[in-house]
Amino acid sequence: MSTIILPQSSEKNGIIVIFCKNKREFYSSIAKNIGIDTGELSQPNIRTYSFKEQEGGFLVGFVAAAMTETGIVSVVGGIPIAPVKRYEIGYRAGVKAYNQLHEDDIQVLVGYVQSFIDVQKGKTMTIAQQSQGADITLQIAGLSGLGVFEAVKSAGEGYYAIGADMDQDYLVEGRVLCSALKRVDNAAYFGIRDSFEDFFSGGLVTLGLEDDGIGISPMTYTRDRIPEHILLELNGLIYSVKNGLLKLPETEDEFERFVIDF
Repeated sequence: MSTIILPQSSEKNGIIVIFCKNKREFYSSIAKNIGIDTGELSQPNIRTYSFKEQEGGFLVGFVAAAMTETGIVSVVGGIPIAPVKRYEIGYRAGVKAYNQLHEDDIQVLVGYVQSFIDVQKGKTMTIAQQSQGADITLQIAGLSGLGVFEAVKSAGEGYYAIGADMDQDYLVEGRVLCSALKRVDNAAYFGIRDSFEDFFSGGLVTLGLEDDGIGISPMTYTRDRIPEHILLELNGLIYSVKNGLLKLPETEDEFERFVIDF
């Protein structure tokens, strides 16, 4: 997702904040609707935020690997656009990190429903993954991901969903293990703050854990189920990523080379 901040001229004295999946969506529809020439998006009054989704995916993947009872976790994606793939690769990297640290062999099933708005397809794919042994499923499928929560709720005890983008733990209390957070609220705040404090500059800004642009939910309904040593390891990984001690993969090639080496 991109967050695009457009402080207007001093005469207009206003700020436009736009949330969209990617720049293509902005170019194709939003820009025309608000009267912006798409040939002028490199102007100094336009700032675009993107996010290191792989970092959020990594954290929830590590938790999933630690909590699975079957040894199999899964991903239900919408359409494999870049931000969604970063989530997926990060999730798999989190599982890989857990396997390396604990000498385990947790497996990951991955599927895409090719839609962000088909709840039934999300549910059907989740049920299929559950039939293959997956007991924890990350949804990165937009509205299609609501089907993941429905499937987990229907499956009974022992099955969990993992949310994305926002804290979705409340959707099925006690059955959503955690959520990967994408702090678009902070991106909007940073842009507005910089505009009013005259620090604003245009261009692309990418936010991650170190910038409070990515995070993990407080696990309000499940935290007491997660062993203390796993929470301590999770905090250690967060520290390592924030401080540049651990670089997470965002491509398949980087994933193949990814190791925990500290």
